[in-house]
Amino acid sequence: MSNITDKQSRVALVVSLALGLVGLAAWLYQLSQGLQVTGLNNTLIWGLTIAVFFAIIAGGAGLLALCGLSEFLGFMTSEQRSRGIAFAIAAMIAGGILVIWDLGHPSQFFYLMTSFNFTSFSVLDFWFLSACIVVAVVYLIAASSGKPHRIIGAVALLLSVGIIVVEGILLANNSSHHLWASSMNVISFLSGAFLGGSALLAAIAPSRKRLFVVALIISALVTLAEVGTALVAGTDTARHTMQLVVAGPFAAYFYFQIIVGIIVSLVLALRTNRLGLAALTAILGLAAEKLWLLLAGETEIWGQAHHIGPLQVVQQFSYWPSLVEIGLTVGAIGIGVFLFLLLSRVVLRRPAVVVE
Repeated sequence: MSNITDKQSRVALVVSLALGLVGLAAWLYQLSQGLQVTGLNNTLIWGLTIAVFFAIIAGGAGLLALCGLSEFLGFMTSEQRSRGIAFAIAAMIAGGILVIWDLGHPSQFFYLMTSFNFTSFSVLDFWFLSACIVVAVVYLIAASSGKPHRIIGAVALLLSVGIIVVEGILLANNSSHHLWASSMNVISFLSGAFLGGSALLAAIAPSRKRLFVVALIISALVTLAEVGTALVAGTDTARHTMQLVVAGPFAAYFYFQIIVGIIVSLVLALRTNRLGLAALTAILGLAAEKLWLLLAGETEIWGQAHHIGPLQVVQQFSYWPSLVEIGLTVGAIGIGVFLFLLLSRVVLRRPAVVVE
């Protein structure tokens, strides 16, 4: 952000705020018309908004974890750490807004806040996210002094890893969805957080792109292991469900992840200096990965219940986000960008003493 002029920053603030208002309008329209205005149905209840939620939280929590880790390993300057914390706060708040909007009626969100049913991973996810945001705000205020803060950095690191593990278990806990109940699920979520966090770090600290490249390679290996295991060594259900991903109605999202999210990101990171664009393509690929994982996992139950004889690949499934879902997603991201720009103007421009 240091290379952006005040005029450009003001334009970005206005544009991001306008996108946030688009998202708010889409949510109000959804509230008035019902969830039928989305591309979802009784079979597919999670789509674009939840996939992007997972990707945004992976980026925000992953970046916050790296900021905390840098307190001990020293691979960030104090300015980079402050910007990273601000970026993480904005990303996690944007993710929280997406969940509120995806839940539909505000009463659903109120239930999450007040149920205190900590045996529910959805409730645990809410409280971990809330704790992460609160700790990150305190961390940002402390980090603006330019001095190291190892204790709060360690707390931020633990909470960030915790929320990713909780989200991985949340999905894996759905034992009726064989694709989600894989032992690879938590590993996949952790590698996604490493990718998302290192991508955002590379965008604000280009000198750290090597970490981003390593994360891209790890993400590719984890994805190939996950898909290959289901296709070759999985159960009949897992194998046929994964065929929906690699050669069925959800293949577009899978190959978008591989081509744009990994290959294009690697080329941009290794061959050019356009690390901001490389980070964007990596996050988009991460969202695509979560999308095909959600969609294929949801449809496998329908496939099991509606077949006679050997389980066949069900081709009639399809999902394309509606304009309302796109509006919700773009709006939440716009609010996140607005918050980051605002934090950059209000907090990060304070004089700081750099302590290496």
